[in-house]
Amino acid sequence: MFIADCIRKGVKVYTNPTIIGYVNQEKSSWFEGYTDKYFIDKGVFFKIFSDKWAKLLSLQFVLRHRKKFSKQKNCKEAYTLMKRGEINE
Repeated sequence: MFIADCIRKGVKVYTNPTIIGYVNQEKSSWFEGYTDKYFIDKGVFFKIFSDKWAKLLSLQFVLRHRKKFSKQKNCKEAYTLMKRGEINE
């Protein structure tokens, strides 16, 4: 979000392959599974990131990651929750 905002405001951004740190992703203090809140928050994120493309970004996310959350939600449920997040943004 920060980088996207910078680009929109005309700040020149560049990439550099230098590693500046490592993240241990074995435990998470915020991820509680693929809950309703998770999908609603993703919808909010995509809406803020790109109002124009939010629905398409949500749909591609659901289709690309469906195997990860298939035990908790089906694609339709996940996409519906993401659309709710876009509206509540």
